[in-house]
Amino acid sequence: MFDVRKQLGYKPTIYLDDGHGIETPGKRTPKMADGSVIRENQFNAAVVAKAKAKFESCGFRVVLTAPEVEDVPLKTRIIRANEDYLMQQKVYPDVDKSKLGLFFSVHFNALDGRFGTNEGGVETHFYKTSKNGKALAACVQKHVALGTPQRNRGIKGTNLYVNRKTYMPANLIEFGFMDVEREAHLMLNDAYQDESAEELFRGACEYLDVVILEDLFKDPAAEEELKTLRAKVKRYEDVITVIHGVTETAII
Repeated sequence: MFDVRKQLGYKPTIYLDDGHGIETPGKRTPKMADGSVIRENQFNAAVVAKAKAKFESCGFRVVLTAPEVEDVPLKTRIIRANEDYLMQQKVYPDVDKSKLGLFFSVHFNALDGRFGTNEGGVETHFYKTSKNGKALAACVQKHVALGTPQRNRGIKGTNLYVNRKTYMPANLIEFGFMDVEREAHLMLNDAYQDESAEELFRGACEYLDVVILEDLFKDPAAEEELKTLRAKVKRYEDVITVIHGVTETAII
């Protein structure tokens, strides 16, 4: 793990929105083979919780826009984020406002509520005139598309309220389609939820120019350099041991 404050000199705030409440009408899969349905919020809330833990473990400040179980009006969620963001501007008046806070709304898409009518896929939305929102979306979608093989639907400049009304760079991410059966099964898959949270984390870090230190030693060149440094240290330690032994002999 690493401390983002040490890299940036401040604590960016990540605003996490789990979209629709657990009982929001229509926000669920068609009936599965066993007759059950999966509600969109079962995926959204799980990913938000995992992303929160991931960001906080590296020193980010995290604000949940809708910690309640029931449906929270979209306008309320946006107001909560915006009011907090304005306060953070007072805490860090010299920090670039486009890097001070980021907003992510986690969702699972649907076409017509029937299995077998579309190809599914993943996509990231930003407000159509927001340069920073678009830059953030490119970073997030890059990592989302590298995950579980799904159709890459790209980034989309749209007029969604959640992106239009937020004061900070904002993205709405659709991690799949509830009415594509193979993707619907991913909604309760713990590994896919983990992956989705990790993709949000990595997209945010890339946009903020934060180095994920653990990755440095996954690079073959970096690993080889580390081995070389360790070998040099070992040689120095051996020389010191020999000198220490000679010195002790001379004293005796």
